[in-house]
Amino acid sequence: MITLEVLDPVWVRTDHKGFLHLNSALSYEHKYWRKIGHRKEQVSERHYMIEQRGKDEFYFLSGLLDRAERHLERNDLEYEIIDNLPDVEFNEPHLDGVTFMKHQKKLIKCGIEIGRGLIVAPTGTGKSYIIAGITSAFVRLDKILFLVHTTDLVVQMKADFVKFFGEENVGEWSGARKNINTITVATHQSFVKVCDQHVDTFGVVLIDEGHHVSDINGNYGKILQRSAAHTKLGFTATKGDQNKTRWAAEALLGPVIGEYKIQDAQKDNVLTKPEIHIYTVTSGVGYENVLEDYPEKYHFGIIDNFPRNRTIAKKAIEHAKKGETTLVTIKNIEHGHILQELFADYGYHVPFVYGESSSAERDAVKNGLKD
Repeated sequence: MITLEVLDPVWVRTDHKGFLHLNSALSYEHKYWRKIGHRKEQVSERHYMIEQRGKDEFYFLSGLLDRAERHLERNDLEYEIIDNLPDVEFNEPHLDGVTFMKHQKKLIKCGIEIGRGLIVAPTGTGKSYIIAGITSAFVRLDKILFLVHTTDLVVQMKADFVKFFGEENVGEWSGARKNINTITVATHQSFVKVCDQHVDTFGVVLIDEGHHVSDINGNYGKILQRSAAHTKLGFTATKGDQNKTRWAAEALLGPVIGEYKIQDAQKDNVLTKPEIHIYTVTSGVGYENVLEDYPEKYHFGIIDNFPRNRTIAKKAIEHAKKGETTLVTIKNIEHGHILQELFADYGYHVPFVYGESSSAERDAVKNGLKD
């Protein structure tokens, strides 16, 4: 008999027999590039998620419990789970003035009843309502910590929580603002500094952009391993694309427990199927045959390519004349200034938002795009 003992919301302990059967199953191959002299080579390492402490005690993060169970069942191995954690209380989710859509109800139910894992839903399917719906089930019973990775998201999510639950119930832990409340919105960069002081403060931890939970030893990893919260959920539109990222998110939060796919959202008329138009533009300079340095090719082929920039401006203006909003995304700041000047030449004042833009400028543009 293999024993899996859930010690707390973070760790599961097993015996030597459990270690022998699970060590390989709870491991993954990590590939990365290493520089050797003037060249790079790909290196592969095996990362094991079980660690030994003591003679016959082996531990793994509780998010991997489902994976461990599935492995034991597939191999017809006898096991028992000892779980003395208390049952979790929650209320029926409710937001005044909001009728949840079918997919939102389903994902809210997964989050509340399962309590651990990732909820995956495309942008535009009402993630804020899903998050607020789950929050509403716990708000009178537990303190809730909502973690984000940028100060812009703090502002956005704090406004959402204030709208649903009232300003008196929403705090912020970011930058100079340090206020723990029934619901606290925090950046992981700020909260990681005090997470040791708040091990038992929050019963629920919710994480926006859950794919950023990508390193067991990173900020999110430190916070989640020092939190005794019974409910830990991440929300994302994209699952991690590397083994290390996916395993870290699963170990710290849990597996994907609910997913609303783009195809289903389009079928339900929640999202519109996009039309994609590709325009081929050449510079006529022949730079690609003259220049050997990639940054120079990129500069003359993309940033300072007048025929290409003129096409971008003309296409955007065509949409503007139809009353359609247009967002032009770029990679290089210089490119943004060049395009902004080009639009001005055509008589259009176009805002350019980038790192040095003020919060007021960014908020104005984001609100304009939403409206």
